[in-house]
Amino acid sequence: MVDQQALEEEVRVPPYYERFLEERDKRLSSEFGRLETEIRHNREGIDELKGGVSRLDSKIDNVRAELKADIARLDNKIDEVRAELKADIARLDNKIDEVRAELKADIARLDNKIDEVRAELKADIARLDSKLDSHFRWMLTLFLPVILGVVALLIQNLLR
Repeated sequence: MVDQQALEEEVRVPPYYERFLEERDKRLSSEFGRLETEIRHNREGIDELKGGVSRLDSKIDNVRAELKADIARLDNKIDEVRAELKADIARLDNKIDEVRAELKADIARLDNKIDEVRAELKADIARLDSKLDSHFRWMLTLFLPVILGVVALLIQNLLR
């Protein structure tokens, strides 16, 4: 036991040791208080950020919904315009077919008219040919005695 007593005397805690412990506890409690305040402050900031994020999420959802509605509206408008264009194209195709048919009929009429004019011209040419032939024969018959008389005079003059 002597050793233990000697040890206790040697390891004796100084009287001011209690005061160090109290100061340490005060510092630790003030540090804990400061940390708790910071944690509370950070938690409030996080809660604010969460609220801001949820507000942003709701705004993003609203914008996304608006964009989807706008896209759907535009898709409907595109479909309407596409349908109108198809109807216009069909109407124009029908009009083109009508005009093409009218042009074909006009061309056929003109071809018939050209054939008629050609036939008339051929008939006129044939009539003029026959008139020319008859006029030539008539003139030959008129001038034949004169020509024969001139030829007879020439032969008579040559023979003398």
